[in-house]
Amino acid sequence: MLTLTCNANTTLCAGCPENVVITMPGGPPYTVGDELTCSADGYPAQTYSWTVDGVDGSTESTQALQEGARQYICTANVTYDDGTTCSDTETTTVTAYSKYKTRYNRIVTILMLMALSLGKLAYYNFLKYYFSNTLVAIVMPLVTLSQCCLLC
Repeated sequence: MLTLTCNANTTLCAGCPENVVITMPGGPPYTVGDELTCSADGYPAQTYSWTVDGVDGSTESTQALQEGARQYICTANVTYDDGTTCSDTETTTVTAYSKYKTRYNRIVTILMLMALSLGKLAYYNFLKYYFSNTLVAIVMPLVTLSQCCLLC
């Protein structure tokens, strides 16, 4: 609901922010550093503040995404000449991934597929090189099963 405070000497009216909207970046997937943008209708111009998982964030209209699943709350505020304030909020939850982690995972997956295609010994050496011997002992019995499934 829009509340208007009008000055009798002018035709300007001031209203509480409404229609607060958080605009998402181009994803999904979203990566760390992508920015959410907050906008709202109202006069005079709003100021914005963000809360990320209950912690104060940006005081701009944009908020950079942090790694992991997080709740982002944008608050649009208007402060009038007499000191009274009015605000409205919008909430969204976004999961952002590290750019480097995503690239690393893709490279490891490609290397694993290449090693698998070369056979069990190459796959064993790959696992031994990139992971601990404990993991190799757990994963190696699965290699034979996965190779059988690839042939099916």
